[in-house]
Amino acid sequence: MTKRLTLLAVFATLLTIEQARGQSEFAPCVQEIEYPSASDVDFDYTPRSYDSLFESRQYAAILLKYKSEFVDTAATPSWEDVGWVGEASYFLAEVESGNADANAFRDIPWIEEVDEDDVVGHELGHIRISIGPNIWPESVVSKYGIAALCLIERYRQNRPRFAGYLARHMATLIAMGRFEEVTVLAGSLGPDSLEGVDSVGDDLARFVERFVGYGQYEQGAQFLSALSETQIVSEDVFAFWTDLILRAVAESDLSEVRKLELQSSIRDHLPPRH
Repeated sequence: MTKRLTLLAVFATLLTIEQARGQSEFAPCVQEIEYPSASDVDFDYTPRSYDSLFESRQYAAILLKYKSEFVDTAATPSWEDVGWVGEASYFLAEVESGNADANAFRDIPWIEEVDEDDVVGHELGHIRISIGPNIWPESVVSKYGIAALCLIERYRQNRPRFAGYLARHMATLIAMGRFEEVTVLAGSLGPDSLEGVDSVGDDLARFVERFVGYGQYEQGAQFLSALSETQIVSEDVFAFWTDLILRAVAESDLSEVRKLELQSSIRDHLPPRH
């Protein structure tokens, strides 16, 4: 556990440049978006590229730029253009839900290096500043979440083995509170189903951090338990995430009674493996 695992690295560079293809499959997704008002952006975004706007976290401007270039015209966007819409929708949903903007933390060097003296504590520190804590409310799901999920599902249909698309798909489902779907999705993957991933089970176990970030401790334990039944999760990885969930509960703002209840339930889901 000296380096953060594969899916997180891919997650930070989600978009890949695709050749322009037919847009019919994306049309229903884009129609679900509630585009921001022009008054929500107080600068001229039109000469800026999508990646430049994304790097500066101007997500509303990305949607307005897309609307002016494609929705309001007869022009046909490429897959990459539509991909920026999906990214902007996801991050707008996070920000409007009162959550951390993970894009703001992806270039901080210490996130990549793990403190060997307290690996679990280091990981929890990262989770607390960069994930959650709020499940998206229905108003945000309607505004941006449905479109974000729809678009990433379409991307995965066309490139199912790309780990970055899976990462965004699972992250979106967790943020929307659709936990059972995450578990089913993770369990449906074969051992060689992802490009560049040596251990599907160990890499998918990292998504425990997203459950913890959103304060869904018991659901995270259920996910890890179910994952270990359908994928190969090594003992050290299983133990690491079990310890992290239990410590997250212990350091939470929950009452002492509720902490004991949760820790008991979590241990039932995640008995020690020998």
